[in-house]
Amino acid sequence: MSRYDDRCLIEGIKNKDKAVLKYIYREYYQSVKHLVSDNSGSEEDARDLFQDVMVIIYQKAARNALSLSCSLKTYLFSISRNLWFQRLEKRKYECHFYNLELVEDEMAVHDCDDTPDDEAMEKSRLFMQHFIGLPADCQQILRLFFRKFTYRDIARILKLSNEKYAKSRKFMCKAMLRRRIMKDPKCKRFY
Repeated sequence: MSRYDDRCLIEGIKNKDKAVLKYIYREYYQSVKHLVSDNSGSEEDARDLFQDVMVIIYQKAARNALSLSCSLKTYLFSISRNLWFQRLEKRKYECHFYNLELVEDEMAVHDCDDTPDDEAMEKSRLFMQHFIGLPADCQQILRLFFRKFTYRDIARILKLSNEKYAKSRKFMCKAMLRRRIMKDPKCKRFY
């Protein structure tokens, strides 16, 4: 049986009541920790996420803008889930965009699984140097492709005639990027 009902918990959050905050942490943190650890996160990620969610709830409670249609625990978990998956999506995008090893794997240039960190950074710089030299439309197409958008979505977002043309443009842009990287004298150090 809960020591607090949701109304008391919200008031406690609003008033920064330490007993209420400890109770919420003790009762609700584990479900957030499991969510994060089951979805590629660390315990530090879980702690950060929980803290951010508590700040969101506090801000809403302080503005009297928090009206629940479910339990506070469900609400907290729902915010945690949405926020965590947004962060994962952002990480995925950053990883595809900035990490040359993943891009090279996507482009079948080279397998870099045993690449030391300094070399990976140098490869990443080489990739970025040539990526930003591409025409703007190629950069847009490749960014969307690395983020796993479908050709249909790429065509719609970039207002291309159809998905077949989007696929063709992506292929040409990827080939252009690959050629530029492979022609660079710095590239010869890696391959």
